Amino acid sequence: MNKPVNFLNEIIPASAGTGKTYRLTNKFIQLMHQGVKPESIVALTFTKKAAAEFFEEILKKLAKCSTDADSAKSIGKDLGYPDLSQEKFLDLLRVFIDAMPRLELGTLDSFLYKIINQIPFEIGIDNEFELMTDYEILIEREAVYRKVFENSGKSGEEFLVAFKLATFGREDSGILRNLDDYINNLHNIYLYNPEPHYWGNELHIWPSGFDWEVLDKNTLKNKTKKLLQLIKENNDKDIIIKKWRTYFDWVLINDSGNPVPSDLRTLHNNLLQARDELNKGDASINVSRNKHFIEGEQADLFLEILSHIVGTQIKAQASRTRGLWKVLQSFEDEYQRTVRKRGRLTFSDLSYFLSSNHSRESFGGLVSDLIDKVEYRLDAKYEHWLLDEFQDTSREQWNAIKNLIDEAAQDPEAKRSVFIVGDIKQSIYAWRGGDTQLFREQRAKYRNLGSQRYQETNLNLSIRSSSPIIEMTNSIF
Repeated sequence: MNKPVNFLNEIIPASAGTGKTYRLTNKFIQLMHQGVKPESIVALTFTKKAAAEFFEEILKKLAKCSTDADSAKSIGKDLGYPDLSQEKFLDLLRVFIDAMPRLELGTLDSFLYKIINQIPFEIGIDNEFELMTDYEILIEREAVYRKVFENSGKSGEEFLVAFKLATFGREDSGILRNLDDYINNLHNIYLYNPEPHYWGNELHIWPSGFDWEVLDKNTLKNKTKKLLQLIKENNDKDIIIKKWRTYFDWVLINDSGNPVPSDLRTLHNNLLQARDELNKGDASINVSRNKHFIEGEQADLFLEILSHIVGTQIKAQASRTRGLWKVLQSFEDEYQRTVRKRGRLTFSDLSYFLSSNHSRESFGGLVSDLIDKVEYRLDAKYEHWLLDEFQDTSREQWNAIKNLIDEAAQDPEAKRSVFIVGDIKQSIYAWRGGDTQLFREQRAKYRNLGSQRYQETNLNLSIRSSSPIIEMTNSIF
């Protein structure tokens, strides 16, 4: 009988070609030798192909070590047990094969799917739910768009007004394409932050007051007129006077925060960059390749007009953001009612259902005690976590499982552990939310556990890439 083991948490920053899979499979076998049941180990990676390879490598390694003395000796040494015999590897192979139907070797998405499959009724979806393909998602979204636009009465009018705000009034130009872009890019953000005060609420953003004063039309007209007069009095270059006149004409008509016209963009940027100098009362700005020196009253007036321009643009963006919130809210309400409740889900839905830091009511009543019960059940079932390609994990996916992971990592009796492998240089799934910062955060967090509960091993020796490629990659990251 094996004596009790104090399990260490471990994070391995592993570059490409450094033996990452070898270390992962060794860790799994090591845990088995230390008396851990294979079905209590959760080994998760990012793709089905990688998960299949992980399973096959464990099986092949156990089989080879059970039939070849040299392999048993070599692998046993790497596991920290140099006296591990062929017979013991054969025993481990039998245990592994016997546990195959109960193993948790797969993708993170498939693991979340299994959890949701236990509680579909509680989260308000059909108990025969299914994950949609990308094409099916597109078809369902388009159907939701049509339903939203077909809404009659006040709700339909509010949506059109909101969409007009969100698109700067260009709602008639490629409406479906624009709408799909917004939904595709912002829907997940809305799900985790559905409260309206997060979306363009100026009092929430600037609780102590808005720094950029927006002038009324008459005041603005008088100040631009006065400033142009001062420029004429102190400058004899017509090209400078003409350029500022054109700029002020645009300022006077731009009350909706529209982008700066291309022919004025350079001048506008030069003015913004000179703000600190203007505050000191002495500035120099390039105007059509000519130096314009500004001081005294001119500087004060330029600062007031600059404040008005920036304030107008910020307020316009805030208004646009409020419009986006209304568009997203209308879409989400209809999508929840006509798609999710029918059991038509996306992978991002799985993460969201299980996340512990969101407004669960928006998904039909998934409450905190249910999440706690699910986590308690899983926490009792799984003791060790092996996470591969961690750099590609999204913030939403991590929120769905982090409580379980942290419970294992912080186990005061050291009977459970977490083993994480990743490489921020190999992150390729940022397009679907992969967040390399999570890898850095977990390293910093686990270091606080101390050497009795944590170790870190860097794998830098690549057998796949040449030295020049490795050096170039390391210089970037």
